[in-house]
Amino acid sequence: MESLLQKAVSLDPNFGDAYLKLGIWYSEDKQYAPAISSWQKALAAQPRLADAHYRLAQAYMRTGNKLKARSEMQVYGQLLKEQGQETETERQRMQQFVYTLRGKSAASPPLN
Repeated sequence: MESLLQKAVSLDPNFGDAYLKLGIWYSEDKQYAPAISSWQKALAAQPRLADAHYRLAQAYMRTGNKLKARSEMQVYGQLLKEQGQETETERQRMQQFVYTLRGKSAASPPLN
């Protein structure tokens, strides 16, 4: 698995999700230094990757860097809040779209 992820990031250095998975792979083996490095690379490629911020915060906490852990958790919390707002906005748009379609179908003459 590790070799496949390494190959993926060598083929596409901006593949944030592959770096995320690579970091998870390392952290499961308690290899926090390479996990942290992988998550930092994931965030360099995709700064809004909330899961990478969360896992990076956990790794920082485990390695005793509470200040960086707190900072990453703040970013993670902000991203979750923004994603929740984006989801709500999208839900409202979809609801408006459905109401618009219903209105148009009620006003349309029947097809014979």
